[in-house]
Amino acid sequence: MKKFTSIYFLFPFFCSLLIAGIFFWQTIFRGLVPVPTDTLVGLYHPFRDYYVKEYSRGMPFKNFLITDPIRQQIPWRKIVVDELKEGSIPWWNPFSFSGVKLAANIQSGAYYPLNVLFLLLPFETGWTVLILLQPFLAVFFMFLFLRKKGISKSASLIGAICFGYSGFSIAWLTWGTIGHVVLWTPLILYVIDELISKSFTVTNHKFQALSLLFILLLLFQITAGHIQVAVYCMILELSYAVYMSGSLKLSFKEKNVRLFGIFLTFAVFIIVSSVVWFPMLQEILASARVGDQNAWNIPGWFLPFQNLIQFLIPDFFGNPATMNYFGIWNYGEFIGYIGIFPMIAVFLSMYTLRKSWFWWVCALVTLVFITPSVIGKLPYIFHVPLLSSLQPTRLLAIVDISFSILVAYGVDFLLSRASKRTVFMYCIVPCMTICIAGATYAIKYFTKDEVLSSNLGIALRNSVFPILLAVVSFLFIIVWSYIKEKGYRLRRLFVVLLVFITLTDLFRFGWKFTPFVSGKYFFPHTGIISFLEKEPQPFRVAVLDDRIFPPNVLSYYGIETVDGYDPVYSKRYAEYLKALDTGKVGPTGSPGFQRIVSVHNVSSPLLKSLNVKFYITFNELVQPNFKKVFSEGNTLVYEDTSFVPRVYFASSVRYSASDSNTLRMMLDVLPVDPYMAILDEKDKNPESNARDFSQDSMQFMEYSGYSMKLKTRTSGDRLLVLSQKFDPSLRVTVDAKKVLPLRVNYLFTGIRLTRGEHVISLKYSPI
Repeated sequence: MKKFTSIYFLFPFFCSLLIAGIFFWQTIFRGLVPVPTDTLVGLYHPFRDYYVKEYSRGMPFKNFLITDPIRQQIPWRKIVVDELKEGSIPWWNPFSFSGVKLAANIQSGAYYPLNVLFLLLPFETGWTVLILLQPFLAVFFMFLFLRKKGISKSASLIGAICFGYSGFSIAWLTWGTIGHVVLWTPLILYVIDELISKSFTVTNHKFQALSLLFILLLLFQITAGHIQVAVYCMILELSYAVYMSGSLKLSFKEKNVRLFGIFLTFAVFIIVSSVVWFPMLQEILASARVGDQNAWNIPGWFLPFQNLIQFLIPDFFGNPATMNYFGIWNYGEFIGYIGIFPMIAVFLSMYTLRKSWFWWVCALVTLVFITPSVIGKLPYIFHVPLLSSLQPTRLLAIVDISFSILVAYGVDFLLSRASKRTVFMYCIVPCMTICIAGATYAIKYFTKDEVLSSNLGIALRNSVFPILLAVVSFLFIIVWSYIKEKGYRLRRLFVVLLVFITLTDLFRFGWKFTPFVSGKYFFPHTGIISFLEKEPQPFRVAVLDDRIFPPNVLSYYGIETVDGYDPVYSKRYAEYLKALDTGKVGPTGSPGFQRIVSVHNVSSPLLKSLNVKFYITFNELVQPNFKKVFSEGNTLVYEDTSFVPRVYFASSVRYSASDSNTLRMMLDVLPVDPYMAILDEKDKNPESNARDFSQDSMQFMEYSGYSMKLKTRTSGDRLLVLSQKFDPSLRVTVDAKKVLPLRVNYLFTGIRLTRGEHVISLKYSPI
């Protein structure tokens, strides 16, 4: 037990902790958070207006590329945490897209067990700890797995460092999602090793414990926040199980029995995790993204062949953090850098192919599907469902996992068995061949491409450090091949130098890309935000300029908006906004796929139906009944004094035979009668069209965005219209009795009420 604690736990734990402490020293000693909120304050109004005295030209920001965490992951996680603290299931997001399923959005991390951090800590601190945990756990888990494979501690440490601080890990570090998906893979591989390598019966307690741990780790992985990368990792993990079972020196029957145990346990996980992936699958199939079959033709969908050089020179095409990136968009999708010396060690692992061939196959096959090769394009040419809508560059996660493991094998070989001949054959010759071929290709490519040739200076300048590091690494390896038998102390010094070189290389890259920002800029409160927070709810806001409040940001403050930013959102909502902005309804109403949706046509009657009370803009608005009510610097807030409230009694009811006809009727009639309701023909029923509502009243008893309670009084039968998204998960009761809501006005919810007083409750819930 003492040996297990010291070797398998304490050493990797403290090494991982120390390395993470060095990388995040600015957080530990200066209180700076690894969150790109400098882009929020530096790029967008009214934050720029709020800090204009400190920064007259706008606050400097480090990396314009990584704005998604402040526009997606952080606001979504804040909604999740607020719901959890209230003891509710984080099912519905009322703040974006005029309401959308939150639990169906895997990137919100609604069910991720590490959300417990936010229940114990203030949100900002919890998010910072979540980011710090990513490389720490990644290094720790990879070290444990590599040691289980019989690799030396020194080699395991270097391989684990490459995994925890690889280009892919650093590029997605501030998201707090994708890196957390990947970090569980080594531990899952460790458990698979345990399950495959030992003979257990179903009733064996150790088998049951390992199977339960396997399921729990998979649940951690799928809930961490990115389904695409989670699926890639799970395919890798199951492939590894097949490989491991095949490598055992057992009978064919025994191999299949053990493999069957793995797949049976995985099947149990699929069933258990259906509460996570099934709502997401439903939302994807109903989204605008699935219908978009041409996204793969845009530049940057695949990893361009010339960008493979970034495995050796990460900033060959510049770096967004230094504002000189000139390559194909975007840098973060193409970077799989694991360090110069580690990349050399990958080639040394070829000498250990008997043990490492699986990881070579994984790396090479994945690279084929990442690049625009004929094979890589096949899923998109044949429109394979779901797969043809996924960007393949996220497969870099598998490449970096494979390379990190190969690094460990290569370093282990170098430290134990490498001779002068093998170093020359498996290291010097392959690396020199690749360098010569790469230089030849680069010269040819640069002379053909005008953009590249004009930026040759950037490419050459950013090549100096990697080349020097490569020369130093080669010299170290050659010297080591001559002196490796000279003594234990010399060996330890050499290992320390290799770790130092690897850390220097990867930390230089990581610190260059990752921002560390003062906590006071973490979603600060401006005057406009304070103004909107004080206004009585419910109402929605429309932001009319892309330079103001990026979509989803107002969600962090609990302010409801009509815009949003998400790869997956309702196709019906996209069609509604298309009709809103253009004033036209196409044959199908189907829009082109966009991740960011916003409104610009403030005169559209469809906008009033969304319960928009406030408009935020830079320009003067001269619409009838619009009144300027607040300003902050250049940012103006207008109130529509005639806005349609969230809940109202329909003034008249009409019926429509199709969705497109409903939109046409709304465009034609709502300018005259904004309180009209249009129902589907299937819901036809004699309705009261009386226009005398003087005796009618309604009052909000409770409102939270996720749920509401109303008290109504009517002098006759009425159709109550709520500008709440109609959704199968909407639970409605009238006087404590369940009723089925109706779809009204294409997008919204209607409830038929009889004469008299009623108490109405609405809540979005899966149960």
